[in-house]
Amino acid sequence: HYLPDLKRTIKSTDLKQYLAAYFVGYKTGLERDFLKKVSLLLGVSTVISVLAQGFEAVFWQNVKHLNLHHLQLHHSLMRAKGLLNHPLTTGGVEFVLFFLHLALYQYFKEKRYLLFSLFALAGVVLSQSRSYWLGVFAFALFGTLLLLPLKEFRRKAVLFLASLFLFTGAVLSFPTFKHRLESVTNLKSNGSNMDRLTIWRAYYYSFKSDYSPLDFLLGVGSEGGALALKHGKEACLAVYPKNYCENGRYLARMHHGLTHNVYLKYFSKYGLLGLFAFLLFWFYALYLNFKALLERRELLFAVFLAGYLGFLTAGLFEN
Repeated sequence: HYLPDLKRTIKSTDLKQYLAAYFVGYKTGLERDFLKKVSLLLGVSTVISVLAQGFEAVFWQNVKHLNLHHLQLHHSLMRAKGLLNHPLTTGGVEFVLFFLHLALYQYFKEKRYLLFSLFALAGVVLSQSRSYWLGVFAFALFGTLLLLPLKEFRRKAVLFLASLFLFTGAVLSFPTFKHRLESVTNLKSNGSNMDRLTIWRAYYYSFKSDYSPLDFLLGVGSEGGALALKHGKEACLAVYPKNYCENGRYLARMHHGLTHNVYLKYFSKYGLLGLFAFLLFWFYALYLNFKALLERRELLFAVFLAGYLGFLTAGLFEN
């Protein structure tokens, strides 16, 4: 009788049952030989994933729904999701793989992991997910700031930054990517940016009128999105022309109440305590890597530090 209720309760939280695999496999993964085998398999899957993205970007067909009769080369590049279900998901996964393979390159000292990392970076570009493009820039910025004070790494920090500038220049030579990057600061006509502003404003209105002091402390669980949707039209009218918001059209702007900001998500669902716990987890991870970097002077820890900070930067605009 209580099992369906328990399932619904777990689904409404951010607990995922498949996280158990990480705890089960953690110590096994520390064994170098086993880790190398898994990392190689992960590298091969990264290459396959990015090749699928490249095919979709050029031919405008997803490999999972291929129609050879309509196969045609296009001049502009399509926003590619590859083997996953959404370009944002793909961008997030490829970004994590980018700095993970780079860390594995530092750990194993084998160039194939550097190649896998470059493939993953190309996947981030092909996804055209601007949040993770910003994550890459944050990765470069934080990585450089971390390494410059350490004498033994200054040259590598400068070389890395120069390489990123060259890579960015090459990417921007494609009009599709250039236009996509330029849209980041467009708050007047870019629908994706304006939708985010609408959502965030709706949550702000909801916090003002619907949250009790206890709600601010503990959150409102899965009701947060519904409470924000109540203020969707009001928020839409503050961002969009009136005709975009009438007759329920504001609902399309609200994207079912998804926050598109991971910190806002944790605050609305779990309150200040939940947001604090989330940030505490990341602070601990960053602290451990920073401490290890200072003590052991290994680039591996700088890569993870910069990677996590880049991912947290992307979280300002994603769920």
